[in-house]
Amino acid sequence: MTKSWSVLFGLSILACSALGCRSSSGGPAKGLVLERSASVYVLPVADAANGDDNTHLASGAAANAAIRECLLSRGCAVANDPDKAIYVLVAKYTLWEDHATQWNGDVDVVTLSLELQTAGTKDTVSQASGTAKGSWFTLVNDRPSRLIPTAVSDGVASLYGDRQ
Repeated sequence: MTKSWSVLFGLSILACSALGCRSSSGGPAKGLVLERSASVYVLPVADAANGDDNTHLASGAAANAAIRECLLSRGCAVANDPDKAIYVLVAKYTLWEDHATQWNGDVDVVTLSLELQTAGTKDTVSQASGTAKGSWFTLVNDRPSRLIPTAVSDGVASLYGDRQ
């Protein structure tokens, strides 16, 4: 029995390393149930930056679009006007790592933090984060922007208390 668990554990580590990983954390305040019909205005997301590198242009717009799309696909109401929204969603990049994975084996990583606030009082009703890691097996130099939809999806799921 121990050998089969060791093999299963080894295979799961290998799959996670080769295919990439994802994770999320957080959720609504204790006892709070967020209604999907309550409209959400998504504030513009600032472009990501890592270390001494320049800002990664258009990464903020990509995150904003992915958040809106993710909310809509989950049946959430998305407001185009902050004055007509019940909630305001504030998102920011907390980690953006762009590596030459095909040469050094270090994977790309994107983490977004999400905070849902009431529109009027700016009280935080839910916080979450979503992380996506690229695969260590790649033949071309791909950008971390490919990980944005996965990080957003996991973060929004946690924001609303859903577990994937």
